[in-house]
Amino acid sequence: MTIHESQTSSRVNVETGVPGLDEILGGGLVRGGVYLLEGMAGAGKTILLSKIGFHRVN
Repeated sequence: MTIHESQTSSRVNVETGVPGLDEILGGGLVRGGVYLLEGMAGAGKTILLSKIGFHRVN
């Protein structure tokens, strides 16, 4: 688990463990943030959230 301070602000980011996603998000998800993930059936929402959850537990 890696939690780090963003150099541009005082927000704390939490890594997702998904290759490329942390880069797109600018370091990961903002700690304490609320996120809504939506998409059509079969888009991979459950797989994405499972991968993030398993990464955070390890």
